[in-house]
Amino acid sequence: LINVTHAQDPAVEQVQAVVKGPLTGHSARVLTDHLVKRPGVLLCRIDPASRNLLLRVDQHFHLSEAGLRKFFAMHGMPLACYTRGPITDTPFHLLDPRACGPDVDRK
Repeated sequence: LINVTHAQDPAVEQVQAVVKGPLTGHSARVLTDHLVKRPGVLLCRIDPASRNLLLRVDQHFHLSEAGLRKFFAMHGMPLACYTRGPITDTPFHLLDPRACGPDVDRK
């Protein structure tokens, strides 16, 4: 069961990116298991089909963009189209991996 009532909490942010490289169901699970144990991670989803990473984090999450990129790069999976910001009422949209090259980011 996932508690998503934090959608209006200004202290909660959403991180979204496309995972490049050899992402399988197993590797997505392993990475998710590592990330969800970090302080401040409220929700973590890595979808092998869409290649999307979704994190919901609070003020206790201290991993910077560079740190998160390094974490994924250590596993041979660079991130593209990285974005982090407050959660809004706008509908959630998956990022398109075809539109996300290794140097394309959306701030």
